[in-house]
Amino acid sequence: MAKIDDTEPRTDALREGLESLIACRDPAMIAEAQEVVAVAALAEHDRSVCRVEQLASAAGASVRTLQRPFDFHVGASPSFVIRRWRIIEAAEAARRASDDGNGWRGWAAIAAELGYSDQAHLTRDFRRHLGTSPSVYLARTTRQGS
Repeated sequence: MAKIDDTEPRTDALREGLESLIACRDPAMIAEAQEVVAVAALAEHDRSVCRVEQLASAAGASVRTLQRPFDFHVGASPSFVIRRWRIIEAAEAARRASDDGNGWRGWAAIAAELGYSDQAHLTRDFRRHLGTSPSVYLARTTRQGS
C-alpha cells in the first residue's frame, strides 16, 4: 500500500488544476474557485475544523453558501473534504509512529485529537475512505517500514 504523501503538493495541484480548468471562464468563476481552494486549505491546516459549520464560520459564510461552490468546483461536499483531511491526518499519524517506532499513542488518542466523538467513529470513516480498518493499515505501514 502506498504511503500518503505530504499534503502540500495536493493542495498546490488542486489550486493549479482549478485555475487551469477555469482559465477560459469569466473572472467571477475564477474568483469563486480560488475562494473554494482557500476554504479547502482551512480544512486542511486547522485541526479544530471538524464540522461544516466550523468551516463556514472560519470562512465567513453560511453552510449552504459553501455547499454550492464546493459541489461545482470540487465535486464533493465540504463535509467530505473535512473528513478526508482528518483521515489523511490519522493515516499520517500511524505512518509517523511506524517510522519512529515509539510514538504510537493509539487510535483512541488520534480520534480525540482529530475531533471524533470516539474511536468507532474514526474507524468507520477510515474504512469508508481507505477501504481498510485503522489497525490493518497500521500493521501494513509498520511492515513496510521494517
